[in-house]
Amino acid sequence: MFILIISRGVPSTKNPHWGCFEKDQAEALTLLGHKVVVASIDTRFLWEWRKIGITKTTINNIVYYDSFIVPGAITNLFGQKINLIVKQWQMGSIYKEIIREHGKPDIIYGHFSFITSNAVKVAKENNIPLVGMEHNGAFLNPKLSAHTEFSSKYVYQHTDLIISVSQSLREGIMYHMGKDSVVVHNTYGKEFFYKEKQKNKKLSIISVGRLTYDKGFDILIEALSIIKNQLPQDWELLIAGEGDYRNVLQQQINEAKLEKHISLIGWRTKPEIAALIQQSDIFVLPSRYESFGVVYIEALACGAPIIATDCGVPKELVTNENGLFIPSENITALATAIQQISENINQYDRKAISEDCKARFSAEVLAKKLTNIFEDIIQNYENNTID
Repeated sequence: MFILIISRGVPSTKNPHWGCFEKDQAEALTLLGHKVVVASIDTRFLWEWRKIGITKTTINNIVYYDSFIVPGAITNLFGQKINLIVKQWQMGSIYKEIIREHGKPDIIYGHFSFITSNAVKVAKENNIPLVGMEHNGAFLNPKLSAHTEFSSKYVYQHTDLIISVSQSLREGIMYHMGKDSVVVHNTYGKEFFYKEKQKNKKLSIISVGRLTYDKGFDILIEALSIIKNQLPQDWELLIAGEGDYRNVLQQQINEAKLEKHISLIGWRTKPEIAALIQQSDIFVLPSRYESFGVVYIEALACGAPIIATDCGVPKELVTNENGLFIPSENITALATAIQQISENINQYDRKAISEDCKARFSAEVLAKKLTNIFEDIIQNYENNTID
């Protein structure tokens, strides 16, 4: 099967997390022998020189086509319709190169509705089935932004199927758009795997994510300030990530006099994050909103017990054997959970946690589910075309 994936962009040395969901899934699908090509229109405004036109890159034997003409901040000034027309024109140019070099795809598979919208015109004009996977946590909010509502309405009218990464996201899409979808959980990258933890008397806690209000790091710091005297004398929390909330969090750490225990260690690559998790006792992320939370399964893949919140994260991620699931924005519940796991840390079998995660969320598991879905869509599409 030839699958054309529509992505946000291409991961690079400077921005390895950009388009990482799409890259992980592309590599997962190639494991089953599928031919995969990735196309993207990167409209980010970056303070650096960028090549105008289409750039072709090969990563792990997968070909990526990325188009840059003008930053989205400029085309957005002319309205969402004009912005969409420009992006669809760019996608048409990419598609011509793909056809010339690889032939016609059997299916087009987009990620995020606002990205999948770029491929609607190409799919319709070339009679190719279009499937979209939704990751956008905005559907968990009471109200959608005008941008999300515009792109979602457009995409959901023209896709053959929508996939949600969690049941909560499926319910959010149904609530806002009246559109049902199929739930397929995300996967994690090959950087995350079990490695025996070195023995250390220090209690090591790690959290990973963008430094924003939604990730709930302020709640985590507050919870630790409450139980700091109940924890082992030698404990640490490392928070890996960058964002606009950094100064706010650092001030909170200083005011709580926790500078010796809590460190904002900045942005880290995926291999670096994996190495940190492998040597940490507990992974905690008390998010206020998550459409799925790939970082939780990345932690589980490394064998770390996790503390997750009821904020859109699939409840089935957490079992009695791999961690605790608590209400979101509940400081007391979080403090209690950290204390509970720290006091019973030796009861968690890290290797078993990793193996269970692999059995449920590995790249191969995801690829098989997607393959079955795509085969059904293609068959139905061909039958309808013949009729």
